[in-house]
Amino acid sequence: MAKPIITHQQLLELLHYDPLTGIFTWKIARGNVRAGATAGTDNGTGYLVAKVLGRMYRLNRLAWFYVHGQWPAMVVDHQDEDKQNNRLANLRDVSHSTNRQNISRASARSTSGLLGGQVPRRGRPRSQIRIGGKAISLGTFATPEEASAAHMNAKRQLHPGYVEKEGPPGFLPAGL
Repeated sequence: MAKPIITHQQLLELLHYDPLTGIFTWKIARGNVRAGATAGTDNGTGYLVAKVLGRMYRLNRLAWFYVHGQWPAMVVDHQDEDKQNNRLANLRDVSHSTNRQNISRASARSTSGLLGGQVPRRGRPRSQIRIGGKAISLGTFATPEEASAAHMNAKRQLHPGYVEKEGPPGFLPAGL
């Protein structure tokens, strides 16, 4: 049997959320956790989660619910791509497509280690970008770095969901 979803009132009674820091703390003692303790643990995929009334919740979704009084309609995107930065200014309720547009780092499976710069089996590095589910070729390049740069330039122009990042991974530009 599925556990019931927490109500907004229950959430407000059990947890405190600071939108400036993105940190949740328990308002009441529960089990071996004392009141005032920080809520949340890494779920193994980088997201912070907490068990509330017998059900696991991602803290980014709880933050949205806490502040807005309703569950996010779609995906809660971390604009800076840091899955543990749950500051309200870093979160936005967007479509899965927009969330995917905001990626600026290569996946762990990338052979080049660069976003959009693919190492060919033979020949020169190539790059492509997806728009509306269709792959668009950006051409071939002398180096994987040039292919990745072409991808990032296209992303800035063609992906409205992309948020420009500055500095090291996890850095959140001023104003967000």
